[in-house]
Amino acid sequence: MMEQGNFFAIGVSFKKTDIAHRSKFAFTPDQCEALYRRTNIFCFQNFFILSTCNRTELYGFAPCEYVPLTLLQQHTGLTQQELMPYVYVKKDSEAVHHFFSVASGLDSQIPGDYEITAQIKSAFQLAKEHRHTNGYLERLFNFGLQASKEVKTTTSFSNGTVSVMYTAVQQLANKKGINNVLVLGAGQTAQQVITYLKKFMPDTVVTLVNRDTVKGIGVAREAGVAYQSFGKLPQQLKHSDAVMVATHATQPLITRSLLKNTSIKHVYDLSVPQNVSADVATLRHIELQNVDSISVSTNATLQSRLAEIPKVKKIIRSYKEKFMEWAARHHYFSVASRASVAGHGLPRRELTSSFNEWHKSFQSGSVLPYSAQATATIVKAIQASFPSARLIHSTYNKSETHETCHPHCHPNQSACVMASQCGLHAVAASR
Repeated sequence: MMEQGNFFAIGVSFKKTDIAHRSKFAFTPDQCEALYRRTNIFCFQNFFILSTCNRTELYGFAPCEYVPLTLLQQHTGLTQQELMPYVYVKKDSEAVHHFFSVASGLDSQIPGDYEITAQIKSAFQLAKEHRHTNGYLERLFNFGLQASKEVKTTTSFSNGTVSVMYTAVQQLANKKGINNVLVLGAGQTAQQVITYLKKFMPDTVVTLVNRDTVKGIGVAREAGVAYQSFGKLPQQLKHSDAVMVATHATQPLITRSLLKNTSIKHVYDLSVPQNVSADVATLRHIELQNVDSISVSTNATLQSRLAEIPKVKKIIRSYKEKFMEWAARHHYFSVASRASVAGHGLPRRELTSSFNEWHKSFQSGSVLPYSAQATATIVKAIQASFPSARLIHSTYNKSETHETCHPHCHPNQSACVMASQCGLHAVAASR
């Protein structure tokens, strides 16, 4: 892995975007797969998508932020002016720090919510299956999981079970007259909801409904609950007291007309995008809750966790420093592996000394891993330590060079989606 461009974390989260607007940015697993299959943008190949109820983020390498921003723009159908008020852009070391904060539960809507760990694993694995990850992202992913594990085992930041699903079931368990609960969906969220229902409402009849019959039957059988086909959803609603919705549908599956003449009293929409139409809130006999409203009610239970935040931040800083040192070392020795003296590789001991000297300047923040500037300083350092060294430039893979997207190093320049907006393109066009 040579020059990659800049590493970006770009997306939206609960911090500045409510559930209605986050729904526009959300990716279902099928949409992620479709994007991975069709993404042929020359300068945006190594990336992964993290889409949860709290956030939608793209992590990856690009020559400029406008490349991933355009993918979000195309996905949401928003103009650039409509998009930017909601989106944050984090770059290089700031993006690394942000990912570790997310993985550790520090950036969750409910601080210390470790369900994010499983979500990150699923997101990364999907990208990896479609060959959109590289060594840098793999190491970032592993460091993130290690940081999360250390936070969990050495602090009380995750003490107690507090998550959106847990809180929703706890709320429902405190309601009167709840005898039959319908769970719509069969993914990880729905399965966790069923686990909590069986634990805290053992006398309640739970029925699972899912659009995919085979998967629904399998999940229901394993969980020990009843199953009904999606076609029987209207009838099942008539005999249920509450419905908990956790699907990946892109349009609402629960509507006002479906609930109007039912015995449903409580509706919990745990989906992003929202799978319960907004007009359900106009039905007087129904209480509607979504991810944001459920999260607000957990604040009183989180005071002990909040006291642990300084410890969590210290762990995150430590892992960020370790990762950035790994990135610097990896880049340096990748370049050095292409250098030789009299046909032989450079001696390891002297090379390590050369790296240590170079790394002192690198730590000042003047250069960033995998950038063309960093490569130039590495070459200079190697030549200073080994004047007779020969660096074999011809072995570099030019298709991996993303310093700028200009006609001389960008074979797909004319087809690039950002040709009219990226500042780097604009500079190149004027040459």
